[in-house]
Amino acid sequence: MISKVENFISEEDHKFLIEYIKYLEENDKWDKSDPHPSWHGRYVHANLLAFKGMFGTDKDIECLEILIGIRNKIRDHIINIRNLNVSLYSDTLQIVRWLPGNEQHPHADSENPDGSPHPYPWREHASIVYLNDEFDGGVTYFPELNVDSKPTPRTLVTFPGTKEYMHGVTKVDNGRRYTIASFWTTDPLRGILVENED
Repeated sequence: MISKVENFISEEDHKFLIEYIKYLEENDKWDKSDPHPSWHGRYVHANLLAFKGMFGTDKDIECLEILIGIRNKIRDHIINIRNLNVSLYSDTLQIVRWLPGNEQHPHADSENPDGSPHPYPWREHASIVYLNDEFDGGVTYFPELNVDSKPTPRTLVTFPGTKEYMHGVTKVDNGRRYTIASFWTTDPLRGILVENED
């Protein structure tokens, strides 16, 4: 149920996204509205890119269009490999940066191992697109399954959100790790509003 697809995004889209990340870094445009210390200043959500002010430039809109295209391709991939007869909607579409020292302990995206209520029970599937590999550490691992996924640029990894697929990210020792992160649900009310899900 863990799917890994190399060269999932085009070289052209990848090149644009790497240049866009440089633009985010040079202009310090990472979202700082999240009060949680683990995520403050570490991502840019696609919803922000269309808004004037901090974003809304031609470059931001082009990035949004590329992210929507990637999102739709991921959605179709999950539907096909899981043989689903339902629509899927993404509740998150964002570029995420992992700085030295950042890590994530094992967790599931829709269930807690002890059965307690999870804050995101609708997240039936997760997806990660790796954008770079110029860093040490930062490996996605599944401790219950004894599987890890070393990041390689342009690679997509998808997996269910259930506790059987608990996963974490090892500490980034140096460099910066960049990904596109999305979660997927069959609940249309949980879908984000960047554009209608075609």
